[in-house]
Amino acid sequence: MPRVPRVPRVPRVPPAGVAKIEPRESCGVCHDVGSLAAVDAVHAVTGQVAVSAPAFTVNGADLDVAYSVNIDGQPAIGFTNVRTAYRLAAGGAQSDLLLPAAPVVTDNGDGTYTMKILGAGANPDSRYLFRIADDPVTKNISVSGDYPAAPRTALVSNQSCNNCHGDQGIAPHTGPTPSFQYAYGSMVASECVVCHTGSLYTWIPDSFVGLVHGIHNSHNMPTGEYEFNADTQFSVTYPTYMTNCSVCHDSTETLAAANAMPVTGPGCYSCHESMDSWDFTASGLTFHEAFAPTEDCTVCHNASGVASSKVVVTDFHNGLETERVGIIYGGEDLSVSEGKKFTWQIDSVVDDTVNLTINWSATFDADGAGPNPAVAVNPCNTTVTTDAPGFFPYAPNTAGEGTLSMLRSYAQGDDYVLGQANAPGQASAVNLDTTNTVCAGNVATTTIPVDAAIPAGTRGIVALQGKPQLPVPAGMSTEHWAEPLMFVRVPTPTYEFVVGTGAKATDRRLIADTEQCLKCHVGSLYQHGNTRVDNVTMCIICHNSASSDQNNRVLMGVDASEAYDGKVGQTYEFKTMLHAIHSAGTGLAPYVVYRTRGIYAWAAEGTTPRTGRLTARRRWSSAATLPCRRRRRRTI
Repeated sequence: MPRVPRVPRVPRVPPAGVAKIEPRESCGVCHDVGSLAAVDAVHAVTGQVAVSAPAFTVNGADLDVAYSVNIDGQPAIGFTNVRTAYRLAAGGAQSDLLLPAAPVVTDNGDGTYTMKILGAGANPDSRYLFRIADDPVTKNISVSGDYPAAPRTALVSNQSCNNCHGDQGIAPHTGPTPSFQYAYGSMVASECVVCHTGSLYTWIPDSFVGLVHGIHNSHNMPTGEYEFNADTQFSVTYPTYMTNCSVCHDSTETLAAANAMPVTGPGCYSCHESMDSWDFTASGLTFHEAFAPTEDCTVCHNASGVASSKVVVTDFHNGLETERVGIIYGGEDLSVSEGKKFTWQIDSVVDDTVNLTINWSATFDADGAGPNPAVAVNPCNTTVTTDAPGFFPYAPNTAGEGTLSMLRSYAQGDDYVLGQANAPGQASAVNLDTTNTVCAGNVATTTIPVDAAIPAGTRGIVALQGKPQLPVPAGMSTEHWAEPLMFVRVPTPTYEFVVGTGAKATDRRLIADTEQCLKCHVGSLYQHGNTRVDNVTMCIICHNSASSDQNNRVLMGVDASEAYDGKVGQTYEFKTMLHAIHSAGTGLAPYVVYRTRGIYAWAAEGTTPRTGRLTARRRWSSAATLPCRRRRRRTI
């Protein structure tokens, strides 16, 4: 596959009259109902709409629909004003039911409703979508369902969208007041496709496939944006990887359907925008550069054609490396899917006031059949096979990343701010080697000197950084990943102990649930050198309230008058950092962190740095690029 050139992106400021699309987060995405620090337990959230699945009954020539509406857990009345009503039939045929006759809605006065769809009793498999408002119009709700069965096969689940957008779904078609929202509180994928795969949108870039691919991959397109129409452009950062199709196509059936997508202009352009996404010079296939999206690619890209090895999307994506050292294969990020087969834990710590003796172990479920077949593995194994992973010491792998090390810090109060590294509040780390780590009976023992400056009785924490390794799939292309082994994502294990004895300490309070982060950041949660993985407790060891980039600003010779944010230093405490990053697109002040490898800023599109003294060591990056860099990069 020709390599895709990295195209520098220039932040785009929409001209007057052009819609600007800003990502807006809600507390519930990270602090969902039932999770840690759940938003419903902390804030008085109002306006939460719940519409039951409708029940359909044939009544002569008509179709009766029964459903209920609740807002904030209470029956909602007055929703009888049918504003739009659509039916999607098999094959994508779509009709507006308001044209022949508007459905009649009866409010039963207790939050339950009945609706009569005139003349619809004999309709074949159909999906119905109604937008219904109260009177006078202050809110809209959506009611949708299939009868007698679904007219089309689902390619994504509603939950796969809600993982990032929240269980209240998406509120599209937003106007200046809530009364103009298409649906108050929620829209889900099964409702969107009623219009966006129907007769209104027959051209793939404007269909649901084109719309979703286009929006979520807009930053990777040659122009850095997706143009839906002349008035609406999208330029957003997708929090994981579009090559990991399993994020949205989250079942065996839907992933298989996605993997079978043939090579066509409209299909490929839905993510890649144009032939400018590829560099055909090295391959000598520059004739592709003149192709329009309507080109019939299947003339060559078929099982017996000259491009028979490149027929479906997986022929192009298999073997690609993500920016977090994941390997894409079969529409999945193998670092995620294989990582789920592991457990990894620190079992105990002994502090004899001279050394910390840390025992750790792991299990692996090679066939993925479930937790019961998982077996203990040898952490010191160096002959890595499909059922025997490698942890330590590393088997041959020229990637040179992911070295195991033991991170440690100490608490003051309930925060790990007493790290013994040279930067404010930062933990120290010791690399594991054959001198300080040995294995016996499938248990590894790591011995490192204590921090003598820390008094007995202090609460400490250790974290085992790094990743296990497994072989890459047999026959996988080595174009993008040449090593025989790949790294897999297993959450970094942590252990909290009492200094002086090593006894298990009471765990620090939990505020955020890592699983909530992983709903959006599938295989992409930042990991600092490929070693710190998917565990909020591990993250807060360094991202604590004592952290500050002031030392880096001093090294760069930057004072408050020169800094992009006008500050002498900026904390990267987790709460401060995450709230600032996830709300950056809403127009708040830029959040700027000075690191030894560059300056990183998150801000609204088109934001200009406060001061303009740039040097080779300094780079301004807008919020939408979310520039999480790792030490070694490959061009894909």
